[in-house]
Amino acid sequence: MVDLGVGKTHIAQALGHLAVRQGAHVRFTKTSRNLDELADARPAGGQARRALIPS
Repeated sequence: MVDLGVGKTHIAQALGHLAVRQGAHVRFTKTSRNLDELADARPAGGQARRALIPS
């Protein structure tokens, strides 16, 4: 476990911002939300793969 308040979210947002400036598409969400979406998509047949692979 990493300590609270050391800038993890700030770094993640900065990296996402840099990627957008270079033309990438990014999505910033909580890990728990991503896991929920993957779990919901699995029975739909392949949608979980779409959530993990950049377009």
